[in-house]
Amino acid sequence: MIRQLLKKALFMSAFFVSVISSLISPLQASERGESTLTKEKVSVRYVYDGDTLQYSDRRKVRLVGLHTPQLKEGPAWSRFVAKQAKSTLQQWLSLQQNVYLQVEQDARDDYGRILGYLVNAKGEDPAVALLEKGLAYAVVIAPNIEKQRCYFAAEKRARLADVGVWAQA
Repeated sequence: MIRQLLKKALFMSAFFVSVISSLISPLQASERGESTLTKEKVSVRYVYDGDTLQYSDRRKVRLVGLHTPQLKEGPAWSRFVAKQAKSTLQQWLSLQQNVYLQVEQDARDDYGRILGYLVNAKGEDPAVALLEKGLAYAVVIAPNIEKQRCYFAAEKRARLADVGVWAQA
């Protein structure tokens, strides 16, 4: 009973964030994740977790529009999902010949990390896979809203499939 209530609360809060943010600001991307941002070719040196990495030039990057569970905090199921998120990102990177960074409007966070999206030459974004597998939560922090529709649609598919974080209480 509590699990079902919590799941509904998470679903409703994510739903309302999506609805409210769409009313407050114009949507700038389709549900397919198309982007108008310019791409910079980069080389990834290290993956910290499912949403943070470092490029070969030592710049730290925080992927925007999603949040993955922490590797060293939270309940066991959350840490397990965090490991899966990191592994999924590493696997995606290993399959790519070229990787690009797309920097968002608000280019840095409070920790000095670059805020942006990671894409391959076709514009495919690993965040979508993380969200669809339930390994991440979609988040919107204005003005970085380029892919919000795409990300919330991917999260919705995971919620409906009851996978990853959405399979937990």
